[in-house]
Amino acid sequence: MKYNDILKLLITLSKVKFCGKKIPLLVSWALTSRCNLRCVYCGVWETPQKELSTDVVIEKIVDFFQLGTRFISFTGGEPLLRDDLGKIIAYCKKKGIYVSVSSNGWDVKKKIDSLQKVDLLSLSIEGNRSVHDTIRQEGSYDKVLEAAECARRHNIPLNFAATLTRLNLDQIDFLLTTAQSYQATITFQPLTTSLLYCAHQDNPLLPSFEEYSAAIKKLLILKKKNIYITNSSACLRHFAHWPGPYPLRCRADYFSCRVQSSGDVCVCNRNQKTRINIVDNGVAEAFQRLVAGHCSSCWCAQRVEMSLLYGLHPEAIWNTGRMVLRKVV
Repeated sequence: MKYNDILKLLITLSKVKFCGKKIPLLVSWALTSRCNLRCVYCGVWETPQKELSTDVVIEKIVDFFQLGTRFISFTGGEPLLRDDLGKIIAYCKKKGIYVSVSSNGWDVKKKIDSLQKVDLLSLSIEGNRSVHDTIRQEGSYDKVLEAAECARRHNIPLNFAATLTRLNLDQIDFLLTTAQSYQATITFQPLTTSLLYCAHQDNPLLPSFEEYSAAIKKLLILKKKNIYITNSSACLRHFAHWPGPYPLRCRADYFSCRVQSSGDVCVCNRNQKTRINIVDNGVAEAFQRLVAGHCSSCWCAQRVEMSLLYGLHPEAIWNTGRMVLRKVV
């Protein structure tokens, strides 16, 4: 992020906090539920949804922008399976919206032209070749490194996203070394207790709490010197208690939302009790009707950081400022 992006974020969060005004500053948008991989801990491909057309997506981006949206993260499924991704990104940049794309990396080289204008490309990585391919698919490790190298050649800012499972808790040093070799940031987050996108199925890769807690403690120590870890220390301390209860005042419904490929809007993946469709009801009404639940804790790194910033947590503010000043993000 650039200085003006951070300033924009903090000013808007202040309006939300002190004026009580709901502004969808940050939108996470799953453009598709289709995916070309079958990751062990995710069931998104088991829950197919219809997709909005290019014209409808752009129309709704206009509506979100008018309400105050300045950051959009395109996810999936695998967003690069949408042939219109480049056109959607180009339109967002025309409006001055900060755009990030989360991808498994498989098609990045083939579709690099679609990503030329993104502000950040986030690639999922699980560990070394053996671990990564076991969790995702044979050959996917080489694909994600190919994607990282391609992004670097095209001067696209890069982030790695690592989900902590029972198979990769011993991979933290490897993951940090890999991120640094590409001059990329890296974000860690815990695994959901149920299969991602399939709340009725237990997650088969859940680590023991003792092993997981030890990994978070290691990250807290490494965070003191490693500028590439995007999580603030406050965020990591929150994660140290997952999935047990740990206080965090979530006001995500006041400053963010998630749009599903069908156009349904919810507060987040975990909190989907309130779901309103932006095509049937309009963006403004859908966002205003969102209500955050009473989660005892949160697993999403992005929303934990935003909630900490909303609460003016000094460590979260310091972490954001530190990374911008050092030009890491």
